[in-house]
Formats: sequence, C-alpha cells, structure tokens
Amino acid sequence: MWLALAPLLPLAAFSGTISGLLLREQRFRMLSMRLLIGQPMALGFGLLTAKAGLGAWAMVAVQVVSVLITFVLMLSAVRGRFAPYFDWPALADLLPVALPTVTGVFVMLGKYRFFLLALGFLVTPVVLALSNFAFRLLDAALALVWQCVAKIGISRLCALQDDRNALAEAYGDLTELQAILGFAICGGVAVTSHDLVAVLMGPSWAASSTAIGVAAVASTLNFVAGDYTSLFVAVGKAKRNFYVAVCSVVVPLLALLILMPTTPATAAIAWCAQAIVLPPILTIVVLRELDRPLLWLLRKLFPGAIGCAAMIASVMTMQRTVFMEPVARLSGSVILGAVVFILVTWIAIGRRSPRALAVGLLHPRSGTLFVT
Repeated sequence: MWLALAPLLPLAAFSGTISGLLLREQRFRMLSMRLLIGQPMALGFGLLTAKAGLGAWAMVAVQVVSVLITFVLMLSAVRGRFAPYFDWPALADLLPVALPTVTGVFVMLGKYRFFLLALGFLVTPVVLALSNFAFRLLDAALALVWQCVAKIGISRLCALQDDRNALAEAYGDLTELQAILGFAICGGVAVTSHDLVAVLMGPSWAASSTAIGVAAVASTLNFVAGDYTSLFVAVGKAKRNFYVAVCSVVVPLLALLILMPTTPATAAIAWCAQAIVLPPILTIVVLRELDRPLLWLLRKLFPGAIGCAAMIASVMTMQRTVFMEPVARLSGSVILGAVVFILVTWIAIGRRSPRALAVGLLHPRSGTLFVT
C-alpha cells in the first residue's frame, strides 16, 4: 500500500505549489473546486472499492482519486513549460519564513497527541475516551474557522505588508469575521452540549458533555487576538508562530501536572489552559505590532460577542421553559440560536456583511498562472 501511494508525492507537491500561487492571487473559486469536485468523487470511488471487497485498498483508492483530481485542476490553472530548476537565492529568502512555519505546523500536529498520551497516564481508559470525544468534537468545528480565515488572511495581509495602516484595517476586518464565526460555534456548542452528546452518542457518554461545555467556553478566548499567525508571517516575524506552537504544547502539559485530572471536566480545564494563558499575551503583541489601542480591538469583537450572548440567552430560556425530547430540543436550539445570532450580529455590525468577505477587496488578479 505504501508503494502504491509513493508515486502521488510529486503530484501532491506540484499541487501544493500551485495552490500557494492561487492563494496569493486570491482565486478561491479554483481552490474550492478541489473539495467540491475531488472529495465527492474520491469518497464515491472509495465506497465502490470497499463494496467490491478490496478492504483497506478503499482508503488507498480515496487518496489516489483525490490527489489525481487536485493535480488535474491545478494543472489546468497554469500555462507554460515545466523543467527542473533550482533558484538557490529564492530558497534562501524563503527559509526564514518556511522553516519556523513548517516546524510550528509539525508541533501543532503533535500537540493533541502529546496531551492525550500524557492524559492516559493519569486517568482511566473510560475518562480518556470521553475526553477524546469531547475535544475532537469541538476541534473539528473550530478548525473550519481557523482554516477559512487563514485562507483569506494570509494573502491579504501579505499584500498589504508595506502599508501598515491598511494592514491594520484588514486585520481588524479579519478579526471581526473570525470572532463572529468562532463565537457562534463556541457558544452554540456550549449551550447545546448535553443534547448534542445525547443525540450523537447516547446517555452512556453524558459525562463528556460537561467537558465539551468547558472547552467550548474557554475556546472563545482563542479568537480574541485574531489571525495572529498570518499577521506574523506578513510582518516578517514567522518565528513567533513557532514559539506560540511550543507554548501551546507546554502549557496544557504543565496544567496536567498541576491539576492531576480524574474526570473529563478537569481534563478539559487542563486542555484549555492554553486558551487562558496565551490570548492575553498575543493580544498585547498584536496591538503593539499594529499600533492600535485595546478599544479598537474590542469594537471588532463586539458584534460577535453580543450576538453570542443573545444566542445563549434565548436558547437557555427555551430549554428551561419548553419540555422536549433531546432531538427536538437540539433542533429547536440550533434554529432559534442561528436566527437570534444572525439578527443581533447583523444589527451590531451595522446592517451589513463582514467587510472581510467583500468581493474584490484587493482587486486580485485573474486569469491563467504562468509558470516559467
């Protein structure tokens, strides 16, 4: 199986390079086609392979189809001749950004695994399983926010790195968008955690609902400082991302040693220690970098915060006054919460959509990429 996947590496590398160019050009439509076309076709082909009785080869089939479709799409976005070429000065210029960024990504990928490994020495397998479900459920939802904002932010902020005033305003718009998305998810998960676990996993997993609620509330602080990762790259201080990644690993591990958790809730507190310690420091660093006051940042966070507060209040009121089964209560909470959040946030933001979603904000170039 490993040998079957090996030929895909050059294709994936090529696709990744072209994706970076498309991201710089802000051609998000082409980038989204990878998922809208590639993922359904890969999933369908994998299911057919599994149905044919080929077992684990179905996973290989999914990867092969996904990489091939992405390669074809990226190839269609470029025009020119391809030949091996090494630009050593360009690589030397790239290293100060690429090395700390890639290293930080590897550290962040291992963060959750390190934490679970350490947690496994302190708690029973049952508590470990409940904690794992709680963290995974929330992280899967929040990853959408981080990835979406980062896709928009890295290209816009880097394009404005020579104009600090425009850079600060663009960062404020991105922070506004990130807070709206992040506060909505965190608040929604926190207020529906009990019904969410009951519907998805059943009553035997009820203990994880408290852990989900604790993690969701604490995770709101992660959105206070905005997309600092993209900002540090844009201002030429990518090493800071590596330092943040290391701290995000060390802080929860130290919290484990101090708290010695025995329940999913206390394990969630240890996991969320990073969300309590790091955001205030990052907020100070970001504001100094942008030369903006705290009140400026609070204004950017206000629409998402007031929308989240109104959503939680309305949903909790409904939950306490109307008796329903978990499925019906969860559905009603989602609908009511979404309506209230969107309405209140829309009013608070000035009856408009977030500026970070404005089309053609930087007048990105369009057309075909040329590779020489």
